Amino acid sequence: MKFGVFLSVTLLTAAAIGAIGCSSDLSMGAGDESSDNSAYDSIAKQFGNDMKDGNWSDAYSLTTAAYKATTTQAQMQKQYDDMVAEIKKDDSTYAPNMVDVGHGELPDDEKDAEETYEFKNVPPKSTWKAWLFAEVGVGDKDAMERSISADLFVVDENGQNKIQYVEFEYGD
Repeated sequence: MKFGVFLSVTLLTAAAIGAIGCSSDLSMGAGDESSDNSAYDSIAKQFGNDMKDGNWSDAYSLTTAAYKATTTQAQMQKQYDDMVAEIKKDDSTYAPNMVDVGHGELPDDEKDAEETYEFKNVPPKSTWKAWLFAEVGVGDKDAMERSISADLFVVDENGQNKIQYVEFEYGD
């Protein structure tokens, strides 16, 4: 993936999530440069579950005002739905049943976010919390197949963790 290293080791991620729990409180502690802080996993897990379950209004509510200014809920959903339609061309029974969360590396600075990561609206670095992946696919506790990954850039917006950037990609 072009946005960092995706750690798609389902057992390790599941163990980490199980160890910290999945809180619905999205206003947790401060971010870190490597984005390996699992304190932010809950927003990615929630976004992924909303994708998997088709709860697009809930997924969209996790995004920032700046994201909403450039992307409608319908546009976000269409990006995902188009990818699912492509998978269903090869596998008409495709029905995602699980979500996995992974961590990437935050950009070095605002310039890197704009040039390398191609962010449209770069917020101040002081608001950056985590670079995460919510991978939705078919699988079990040992492995996931035929997945779609949502790359998520989490920032602080008025004291709440919100998603500033979403990009869908086919998973590994």
